[in-house]
Amino acid sequence: MLKISLTYFWVPFLTLTLVSFNLFSCDSLSYCFAQSDSRSDTPNNVQAGSLISKAKIYIEKNNFPMAVRHLNEALKKSPRQAEAYLLRGEALDRMGLPMKALQDLNKYVELRPQDPEGFIQRADTNNFNSDHKAAVEDYNRALRILPNSRAALLGRGLAFTAMENYEMAIQDYNRLLLRYPRDHEAWANLGMAYHLSGNNQSAIENLLKALEFEPDREWRIKIDRIIQQLSAAIVSEKPRKRGPTKFHRNPD
Repeated sequence: MLKISLTYFWVPFLTLTLVSFNLFSCDSLSYCFAQSDSRSDTPNNVQAGSLISKAKIYIEKNNFPMAVRHLNEALKKSPRQAEAYLLRGEALDRMGLPMKALQDLNKYVELRPQDPEGFIQRADTNNFNSDHKAAVEDYNRALRILPNSRAALLGRGLAFTAMENYEMAIQDYNRLLLRYPRDHEAWANLGMAYHLSGNNQSAIENLLKALEFEPDREWRIKIDRIIQQLSAAIVSEKPRKRGPTKFHRNPD
């Protein structure tokens, strides 16, 4: 069966096949830089809340080492700042340090066990590092707190797809689409789940819906290309018509 992959990064969420972010390695100089002392950048008289606010700006700019540096200082000043653990977990994960990220996310969940965001982010980290079973468990926890969480349903569908449990993935995407019927990411993920399960006709139908709602021109081109490939595969798989196997002479 033709296997087609379409890859979206998960921020914003839309991952049709799992790939790692293009991040720093675990022994990167960036991490050492982030851990180094930098009093000139993070003076001692700055409050923890201000350091966290600056870290958010660095994360938005994809400057994760500087974000980690500020969050380190914030946690030195206020070790029970839950938000700092969540943000540092995100930054460390984006730097390619998932084990260190999970330590921070575990601490956040410990401090705020009723916040689904901690479970979702920890699940995302595990999902992108191929621990899909652990990811599903955390998505389940998040959904018990927030039953219609888009991020948790999309992520759990992704984990089920990676585990080749396509039926459960399809159920999650359909559940999400009941609440968010114009969600192009869910339509595309649903289409790919159908494709991977061997149902190319349903895959095309859902990818066409994704194409209808997809705002990004580059991804529209990619989705359209996949639809064409699947259509060609369906045509090639259809049995060819055969002519008669025996001819009768005209008695005249």
